[in-house]
Amino acid sequence: MPKRNLEVFVPGTPIQQGSMKAFPIRHSNGTLGVSMVHNKGNLLTAWRERIRVALIEKYPEQLDGTQTDGGYFKQYTPVVLEVTFYLAKPKSNKLKEPSNKKADLDKLVRAVNDALSGLVFYDDSQVVEINASKEWVTEEHPEGLFLRVKEFQ
Repeated sequence: MPKRNLEVFVPGTPIQQGSMKAFPIRHSNGTLGVSMVHNKGNLLTAWRERIRVALIEKYPEQLDGTQTDGGYFKQYTPVVLEVTFYLAKPKSNKLKEPSNKKADLDKLVRAVNDALSGLVFYDDSQVVEINASKEWVTEEHPEGLFLRVKEFQ
């Protein structure tokens, strides 16, 4: 039986996840607490949603929201995540390879994993292999994300 896979290109500026800010809060009972928010909260939420919408639009029958057991790849199905992030080259960056400070590869991947959880797979713990890279935007590859998720072989 052939292994299943999903792939899509998601246009837009990839947003990384991971940087958090803490704010002190006072609870209604008077005790102090901490509220944690993502550094790029609104941008990150919109980026995750863009990934989900691109997949749903490309695979409306497979990702129609009626999946049971958490997604297209059922719980406990091991999957491989392949991602290529196409990033706009900053004018101040003279390097040939995309090693700029504004795009941390593992944080970019974390945002993708969270976008896929509950839709493509039950939980990102199902990802047993990740192939990820950053590349500069070219005429053939505009800014965005190429994403493939497939069953582990």
